[in-house]
This record gives sequence, C-alpha cells and structure tokens, in this order.
Amino acid sequence: GNLPTTNYMFNPFDKKLYKPFSKTVEYNDTIFGNFGINPKVFSNTGLFVQGYLTLKRWTIIGGCRYDDNSEYGTNLNPRWAFMFKLGKRWTFRSATGFSYKAPSLDKEYYSIAIPISSNSDSIIYAFIPNESLKPEKFESTEFGIRYKLGENSAFDVSFYNNRIENIIHAVAVNP
Repeated sequence: GNLPTTNYMFNPFDKKLYKPFSKTVEYNDTIFGNFGINPKVFSNTGLFVQGYLTLKRWTIIGGCRYDDNSEYGTNLNPRWAFMFKLGKRWTFRSATGFSYKAPSLDKEYYSIAIPISSNSDSIIYAFIPNESLKPEKFESTEFGIRYKLGENSAFDVSFYNNRIENIIHAVAVNP
C-alpha cells in the first residue's frame, strides 16, 4: 500500500486521514479538491534463478527473473553470458540480458496543481497523473576481448548496446 507524493506540498493533509493499505483518503481541499490524492495497493512477486557451468575453456552463466505484478501482469526476463579462454592471455566474452521496470507510483501519479491567485479558485494543472504508463523494457548486449599484459594489468575492449522501450519520463501539460 502506498500514497504517492501529493502535489509537492510540505504538509499535504493530516496524516491521520490515511491508513496503510487504504484505497481511499477522506480528504477534500477547498482549492484542489482531491487532486493529487492517489492511494494505491498493489503486489509484486519475483523469483530469480541463476546457474553457471565451467568447462575446460568455457564459463557459461544462465539465469532468469520472473515477476508477477498485480498492475502489469507477468514478465519473464532471461539472461546469459559466456567467456571463452583463447589461450593463457586472451579471453573473449559475450552477455545478453533482458529486464523490465514497472513505473514507480511517484511517476504514475506525478501531479502538480498551482492556484492562479490567492483570491481565485482557478487552477493550473502543470502535471496530471498518467495511469496509462507501461513498464520500461530493457535489452543489453555486450561483447568483449581481454589481453592479460601481466599479473596485475590487462588490456580490455568492450562493445555494448543497450535498448530501452517505453521510457518513462514526466511531461508537462502546459509547456
């Protein structure tokens, strides 16, 4: 249960009005009404497994994370990596992984309302909640080669690519 940031006020309301895991708050401001009051109850269950295998010249790692989120459903995100020893000094490696990040309630319910003047009931809604956010999806791939120069030093070159879909960021209503 959570009550995300409320209109960025120092004392948004009497804390006695909100009970943990409550889906409602008995609150109604004379200017803002109940804008910015968004209690939320959700759950996320996750499981991560990983294993590795070492053979003569190979090291192989594989894993997977499973999440079941009450808001965003299930997600299965595998990852794997391997390293191959080309000799005593050279190694080659590669890794790929997938993950997801559910929008934080602070981003989903990000909201700011500003009264236009002290003796007016008109309000500018600079940021309003966005309940249609989707989880960010990540994919990361890396390739690398290393040459061991000595006992405590090495030359290493890496090539990588990271991709994010559904990137989450705040957008002003009245730019």
